[in-house]
Amino acid sequence: MTCFPRFAKVFLPALLLGVLTACAVVPGSVSPDRMERRWQAHLTRLQAVHSWRLSGRLAVRGEDDGWQAALRWRQGESDYEIVIQGPLGQGTARLVGNGAGVVLHLPGAAPRAAADAELLLASELGWWVPVKGLVYWLRGLPEPNIDARRVLDARGRLARLEQQGWRIDYQRYRTVSGVDLPAKMVLEHADPKLRLRLVVGRWEWGQG
Repeated sequence: MTCFPRFAKVFLPALLLGVLTACAVVPGSVSPDRMERRWQAHLTRLQAVHSWRLSGRLAVRGEDDGWQAALRWRQGESDYEIVIQGPLGQGTARLVGNGAGVVLHLPGAAPRAAADAELLLASELGWWVPVKGLVYWLRGLPEPNIDARRVLDARGRLARLEQQGWRIDYQRYRTVSGVDLPAKMVLEHADPKLRLRLVVGRWEWGQG
């Protein structure tokens, strides 16, 4: 019996701005109006590209334990692939999706298909995973059409985002092809208590 489903269960819980309910600015010398203009310019650059890849290291801590894993995410115009390689040889999980649906591959189990990634993961793993949100959060964007609270840094990028019960702190950015992308971020959820820390080692912007 593989111990990977428990690993996956712990982890995977890992633009219409008018829906945002609140916005704040990190204190500094830049006026709120100028900060908002910088945010809008940053959004324009981010929204221009829909295909990307990232790879990095993920550290997860729940109420009772913690672990680290490698993460690879490939996002195309109409499809995506998420690969999580677990710690201590526990195996690799792969989630593949497109407009027709999603397939979950786990070690020692037959592939499971469904129309919706979040419903599939909730059914198979017992967690409601915000996959749709992560597509945006990883790039430093709020998910469209969902209420959120955002805090901007001096360059008009997200410093903190609160959405769908998650608080995402953006601790470091990296410029890739002229676009500032998150290089280090911490995601926290209160109930169930979970803390995810992602350090992105490589971004490939515009390559799906």
